[in-house]
Amino acid sequence: MEGHPAFGNELRRVREAAGLSLAELGKLIHYSKGYLSKIESGARPANLKLAWACDNALGTDGALAALVDLQPAKENPKDPKPFSGLPPDSVHFTGRAEELRRVISILRFERNTPVIPNIVVVSGMAGVGKTAFVTRVAYRIERSFPGGCLFLDLHGYSPTVPPVTPADALDRLLRRLGVPGEQIPDHVDDRAALYRDRLIGKNMIIVLDNAVSADQVRPLLPATPDCRVLITSRDRLPSLDDACHLTLDTLPTAEATALFRSVAGQDAPDREEMIGKIVEACGRLPLAVRIIAARCRGGSTRKLADLSARVADRHSRLDELDDGERSVTSAFTVSHEGLPARPRRVFALLGLHPAADWDAYAVAALADLSVPEAERDLDRLLRANLVIEDSAGRYHFHDLVGLHARRLARSVIPEQEQRAAVQRLLVFSLATLVQADRVITPHRYLPPSAIVDKPPATPALAGYQQALAWAETERTNLVALCRAAVELNLDAFCWEIAYLLRGYFFLTKQWDDWIQTHTLAIAAARHSGNRHAEARTLNNLGLALLERGSFDAAEQHYQSALEIFRELGDEFGESNALANHAAVLYYRGDHGAALLENKNALAFYERMGMLRNVAITLRSIALVEVELARFTEAIEHLHRALRVFTELGLHLDAAMAENCLGETYHRLGDLKNARHWHLQGLEHSQSCGSSYEEARAHGQLGNLAADQGDRATATHHWERALRHYAALQAPEAEKIRRRLSAGNREIPVAN
Repeated sequence: MEGHPAFGNELRRVREAAGLSLAELGKLIHYSKGYLSKIESGARPANLKLAWACDNALGTDGALAALVDLQPAKENPKDPKPFSGLPPDSVHFTGRAEELRRVISILRFERNTPVIPNIVVVSGMAGVGKTAFVTRVAYRIERSFPGGCLFLDLHGYSPTVPPVTPADALDRLLRRLGVPGEQIPDHVDDRAALYRDRLIGKNMIIVLDNAVSADQVRPLLPATPDCRVLITSRDRLPSLDDACHLTLDTLPTAEATALFRSVAGQDAPDREEMIGKIVEACGRLPLAVRIIAARCRGGSTRKLADLSARVADRHSRLDELDDGERSVTSAFTVSHEGLPARPRRVFALLGLHPAADWDAYAVAALADLSVPEAERDLDRLLRANLVIEDSAGRYHFHDLVGLHARRLARSVIPEQEQRAAVQRLLVFSLATLVQADRVITPHRYLPPSAIVDKPPATPALAGYQQALAWAETERTNLVALCRAAVELNLDAFCWEIAYLLRGYFFLTKQWDDWIQTHTLAIAAARHSGNRHAEARTLNNLGLALLERGSFDAAEQHYQSALEIFRELGDEFGESNALANHAAVLYYRGDHGAALLENKNALAFYERMGMLRNVAITLRSIALVEVELARFTEAIEHLHRALRVFTELGLHLDAAMAENCLGETYHRLGDLKNARHWHLQGLEHSQSCGSSYEEARAHGQLGNLAADQGDRATATHHWERALRHYAALQAPEAEKIRRRLSAGNREIPVAN
């Protein structure tokens, strides 16, 4: 076999210039001295892998590899290139520049590639464009493979054609390599051996499209590194551990829009917004974008607007993504039906989950599995690219896959089983929320639960930060579960979840979710006729409305709660409603009435030994006393409350009391003590995760600095206060903005 004389001569020159013998170079690049001698003499051809290895060892910056590219091995006319079967390169292929660069670099054994395998597995969900991608790769690098290209569709996911068996695949590949049919062995192992033998010495690229499993492709892998293999699959094929694995994601918005325009021929700038909406409704999935774009080809703006409205409807979107020959639903169905029975059931059940994402614990509850079983099934769905894994072990659907799963769930799971699955999820969520609430809001009164089901395994939430992180992660899911409970007439779950979320909402000031869950809970309590639940929820909702500045609505809720508590003879609930209503009176300036209602509530809490409620009410009394200029009494009550909060580990309440002390001392003109307590409040609020109290402390520290004429410090604290208030959409944000605006002009200097 004739080699590359120019390459051999140049290799000898740079090797000798580097002062290396053949044996020493061989040790560096893991080739034998004898083999390298034949390369230098021109008796053997060099390949790119060897060339890059020499370039890396000798520091020649790709010069040797360039010689191999410039002098490809001569083709033997007696051994013509095989029929490739490579499909046409799509004129509409868009984007993927970085992924193309990466795969081409690997397959050409270019330098600076950390691992140099000769197999690349390209996986991704149905419709993401895997075949188009590897086809583009093959056309881009075919010049580097004088032995030719072999492309074989293994039909792993065809709804009408069964998957190609390894034996059949080898038969077809051997025939393309020129082996007469009568010489092809019967046994699959013998065919694989003959196939590998025929590939020795050939520099080829082999594309195995739509592989359903590693077992299907393993007999088709060559033994020589001179042949490169590109495999596509909806499964990640992790057991092919010698391969480089690349998972294709959906297209970025700009590339998905470019694909739509290329297929549809829509270039008018005034259609940009409509095209953007269509692309996002398609989830930026190339198959979906191509289908809908083809329907818009050459169409009017009116037709484009009509399709935009149709795909915006979640109920009909999947039906629109079907052109009679290609169907997103069909692609997803094949992926789902190829799963084993249990993951297939889990996939359908996930279509019932009302939330956007989930962890293994939630899936275990939904599917009535152990957590390890749920983890294995999620891993199987992940491998099949039917779910997407986020950080920290959470999973979600691509939008279109989620629509398919929800439609599937309604069609294949009996209604009674659907209800049972969601109820198990509600039981799990409620049990975990009880744990979180006890850590976030310890010593809070919890009414007896109406839920008697034994909860499944729940995550351990031992520490405060862990409980807070869980609640934050699950917040939108818990809101969705409240809504699902109402829809299924599982009313107790709705108002119990809402009640348990109140402590977290009070800490984080998630007012919109607070109001939404409690509004649903009131409807659920009324529907089920649970007057205790209705009154408790009215009381808690009143606090959210009060904090948003809706005093009339808050008072109405407190009065309604008070009437129900009195009707039920619930003295604890009555005292809570009185204490809450006192806050309305305080904000309206009726300080005498506010003090009276607070003291009535305090008497009950002290009689019952309810220390947490005693301390909270003392803090409220102190606020009123400050307005009545009873500063000594206010400070005494705040210190008494703070001692209780500290003893009980109520960090948020402690921060609130410390900020109250700071404000009280400021009113007294004692700026030193005021600053001390606001700094304490700042530290406590940061440790417990209260952005609101942190903003309150910063705002007051800014006021103190302004009183002392320190403009820079005042601005520093006000800017931080505004950042938190604005993020919370708190009413106090506007007041801070005014202070900053005034401060930029002039801050009075203290006398």
